[in-house]
Amino acid sequence: MSAPVPVPKVFCVGFNKTGTMTLHALFAEQLGLRAVHDPAWSDWSITRNTARLDRFDAFTDGECPSIGILDALYPDARFILNTRPLRKWVLSRHKAVERSRAGVRWALTEYLPLGWLAGVINRRYLDNGAAAMMRWVAVRNAYHAHVIRYFEGRPHKLLVVNIEDAGGLQRIATFLGMDVQVSTCHAHADGQGSVTAAVLDAIGAKVGTEASERSTDAFFERHLRDACDTLTTSAACPFSLSRSGSDRLLRYLPFLRRLVRAGYVRMVAWRARAHSHFAKWFLDAFIGFLRSEEDLNFFITVQRMGSASR
Repeated sequence: MSAPVPVPKVFCVGFNKTGTMTLHALFAEQLGLRAVHDPAWSDWSITRNTARLDRFDAFTDGECPSIGILDALYPDARFILNTRPLRKWVLSRHKAVERSRAGVRWALTEYLPLGWLAGVINRRYLDNGAAAMMRWVAVRNAYHAHVIRYFEGRPHKLLVVNIEDAGGLQRIATFLGMDVQVSTCHAHADGQGSVTAAVLDAIGAKVGTEASERSTDAFFERHLRDACDTLTTSAACPFSLSRSGSDRLLRYLPFLRRLVRAGYVRMVAWRARAHSHFAKWFLDAFIGFLRSEEDLNFFITVQRMGSASR
């Protein structure tokens, strides 16, 4: 009997709210892979933490990992750009943040008169207004373009999957060279099963979707009417990344590049080990300055709260 063909590592580099739990279930339950569903592996990619990366075969729920570093560390790896139509993605994120905002309001007003603090937290860390949505779309558009450009001419390395396609999961199994008939499964549909949804259910709080739908409709009507169904990148998107603080600094002081990159990696490593939200917020301030918005191999999102990020 011949030995089974080893399955290469597979990195799902799409954003959250694009079926990441469904993909995790596919890898762990149907394909029998060692799977991890944790944003921390994006940090592991930046810090080249092979001690942790080697423990798993399939990775989901990361956000803007360094595909260049992962490709160098694991030359046989496969990458999946999991995505969905742009409007549905923005709406899903908006609803997720709205649920988190409701949880914060309840926690800070049910027993203590701290509505002002709930307002501060929701505005500062759980923002889902128009400016926040613009940033989500700009990061998504830029990162998708970065991934597609990086793997151009290497179709065996990258698979782009619309997670709403009926045959998407089967395409993934085939892409990985696995002769397995997979069944369709959808985990955490509309937030069900998530920690936030469980908390809201426990306290009897109901968060409707009408406000999110109105906000999203107004946003797309004003800014992105021609990009609602976009899966990867869109020329109709008027938002783009400019330059981070370190990008502007290095334009004038390029000899500091190695020092800035080393500082960035160190901050990301510390964030990966941090346990408190305060420590992560503190480190994110430095990461936001030191990351590069021109070279997305050295970019990672910050303030990943309520299923959104910056």
